[in-house]
Amino acid sequence: MSITATQKTLIIRAYASLPNLPLGGYRDAKLELLAAFLDTERIHRRGRPPPAVFSVVLAAKYHTVHWLIMAVRSTIGLQVKAYLHTRSDIFLAYAISEEFRPALDAWLIQADWVTDFEALDYVELMA
Repeated sequence: MSITATQKTLIIRAYASLPNLPLGGYRDAKLELLAAFLDTERIHRRGRPPPAVFSVVLAAKYHTVHWLIMAVRSTIGLQVKAYLHTRSDIFLAYAISEEFRPALDAWLIQADWVTDFEALDYVELMA
């Protein structure tokens, strides 16, 4: 199954709805996390034929929203030693969710797309 126009729109809409989360100076958590997932996705796809519609940028936006939802909904936070066993981009998502918990909780409460987004499967999107 290839990504549909509806799924693509859902990912773009979910990422666009993410609030700006200032990390200090000119840095923004949303953009920092996107950059981390862009790097990971490029490494993941190295040497593979690219999916027709599921671009690296779209996949990074998917992962940004997916892992922030997972982190916000997690009942246990990651411990510092978990950094050794967790991808750095996912660890960053958990750290951002802890730092900006009230803003991200509000983001998820007002998001009418969460159920549809959580039904997306990365493996199917890549096919």
